Amino acid sequence: MTTIQQLQAELEEAENLVRLYAKLGDTYMAIGKREQAYAKRNEAIAQQSRVLTIKAVLKSKGQN
Repeated sequence: MTTIQQLQAELEEAENLVRLYAKLGDTYMAIGKREQAYAKRNEAIAQQSRVLTIKAVLKSKGQN
């Protein structure tokens, strides 16, 4: 697997985690578990930062 393919796979994984953590945060908030909701939302934000970093690397390599 090339570096570009690895980055694209990592990007897909990170995007999926963003969606998952955001949904979990919403679910926790809906059932009144604020602390867990904020923790999952923070994880979603961290993964979003990862997504943006990977996209920037791919763009610099001319792949996006």
